[in-house]
Amino acid sequence: MTNKTTKICCTLALLASVVATPALSQSKNFAGPSIAGYGAYVSHTIKSNYNDGTNSEHITDLGGNDIEYGLDLGYSIPINNNFLIGIGITHALNDTDAGKFLDVLKFKAKDHQSIYIQPTYAFNDNFAGFVKLSHHRTKGTISLTEDVELPLGNTIAADTASEKFKGTGYGFGLKGIVSQNIYLQAEVNYIDYKSKGGGSIDDVVNFNPETVSGVISIGYKF
Repeated sequence: MTNKTTKICCTLALLASVVATPALSQSKNFAGPSIAGYGAYVSHTIKSNYNDGTNSEHITDLGGNDIEYGLDLGYSIPINNNFLIGIGITHALNDTDAGKFLDVLKFKAKDHQSIYIQPTYAFNDNFAGFVKLSHHRTKGTISLTEDVELPLGNTIAADTASEKFKGTGYGFGLKGIVSQNIYLQAEVNYIDYKSKGGGSIDDVVNFNPETVSGVISIGYKF
C-alpha cells in the first residue's frame, strides 16, 4: 500500500470516527446504569364487591391517598441518536393507606415492587420523554376491625387477612439532566390490579385495587 493510499485510508477512518461519535451523543447522555430515590403521591381506589347473604351483590369504593417512598434501579440502552430502551425495578420503602369504609374495613398496601420497560426519546442532550409499561406486585392487608352482621343473620367475624395482588401499570414522564451525573424525573402512572378476596371474608368480599400516582425522582447516572 502506497503512502498516498495509507493517508487516504487514515483520513477516511478519522472522518468516520468524528461522524460516528455524535451519532449517539444525545441518547448516550441518558444511557447506562442508574439509581434513584423517589417520592410518589399515591391515590388508591379499592372497588369492593360483596354478597350480603341474600345473593345480592353490592359495590363499594374505598379511597385513600398517601405518600410512598422508594428506590429505582435502572439501565438504559441507546438505540440511535434519539431513542433508548430502559429497563428497571422499583421497591417501595414504606406502606401506604389504601382506603377504609366507616372505620370498619381498612386496606393497606405493603411491599410494593415493580419491573418495567421504558422506551425513551431524547429531545436534546439534557431533556427526554418516555412511556412506561410495568408489572407490579403488592401485598394488600385487609382489616375488618369489628364483627359485621349481614341481613339474613350471617356474621363476618373481625379479621385481618393479607393477599398478594399483581397488576399492570402504564405511565409517561419527562427526564432532565441537571449535571454530569444527576438527573430529575417526573412521571404519572396508572396501575390496575387483579381482583381478589381474603381470609374469613373470602367468597363474601372481593377487592379490585387501582392506583394513580404522581412520581418525582432524583437519581445518579453512572
